Amino acid sequence: MRPVATPLTRIVAGRLLGWGALALLVSDYLQVAARTARAEKHLTFVQALNPDRMGAYLTRSAGREAWISAGELTAVHVAVVLLAAALLVPLLTSWGVARIDRLAGVALPVVLLASLVRSTPADASQLSRDELVNRILAQGHIIAGTSWVGGLLLLAVIARSRVLDVDDRAQRWALIWQRFSTVALVSVGVVLTSGLWLVWKEFGHVSQLWSTTYGRFLLFKLLLVALMVGAGAFNQMWLLPRTSRGSALSHLRMVVAVEALLGIGVIAVVPFLTGSPRSQAGDNGTEHTATLGILSLGLLIAAVLGLSLFTTARASAVLTRRQVSTSVVA
Repeated sequence: MRPVATPLTRIVAGRLLGWGALALLVSDYLQVAARTARAEKHLTFVQALNPDRMGAYLTRSAGREAWISAGELTAVHVAVVLLAAALLVPLLTSWGVARIDRLAGVALPVVLLASLVRSTPADASQLSRDELVNRILAQGHIIAGTSWVGGLLLLAVIARSRVLDVDDRAQRWALIWQRFSTVALVSVGVVLTSGLWLVWKEFGHVSQLWSTTYGRFLLFKLLLVALMVGAGAFNQMWLLPRTSRGSALSHLRMVVAVEALLGIGVIAVVPFLTGSPRSQAGDNGTEHTATLGILSLGLLIAAVLGLSLFTTARASAVLTRRQVSTSVVA
């Protein structure tokens, strides 16, 4: 019989999602204030926290060339975020936990929509092919990265809470990890593919990776991501097939916690990736342009990467089934 998540696991997941929704509301309020301050001259961030100031910014009409103003676009984003929060905050209650699958299932595309709204250009007529590809891949990079790190944080909290300390905890943990692995593998593929594009667009020369402040912070971020991928591969290929052993399960939990901490480190580095490595290096050369050959090469890299990740997932599943069969026979 296929194991299912315990009620306690659902409660923990519901609380995390509910509190995460409240944190999202606070974060979004502060971000709207920051946008308001940037849109108004001589307006400080503290002054922009005033709801009246925000309201004036959110209702400002668009100019002649734009189909919607930046403020109105932000207002749409805020409305979608409020809808997502309305779906997730009830998960803090027993009523919401009982409906966690439906509420979280509906909230997921709503949250994705909120992210996409923010990246929508107010004046699409000025959007070139390169800018369009850049926006799509940058948004995919953000969504995939947050899905990966967010999932790891949830797994780390569940592991720490000991909600899986039951007789069949190995089976339950293996099931949870296998389900998350699908999300993680897709996220890793999107992060790596989009990351290659963004690096290619941002940097004029490979030496700018170590000769500029932007590049050095990016190298540190890449190191953390590489460690996350390595830890995930160790979990997937070595520990997961051996979860029937108590020591392997304990190590799996520990490695998940380390992955989550590395993910937090990646997010902490992002605010330092400001400016342009080209300008920091004094590079006045022309920017890279996405030709048909470059796009074809990118698709080929994405296909090869996707195939390798799929092969990894299948190999891990085979190893897990083989280990389970061996344990049953023993």
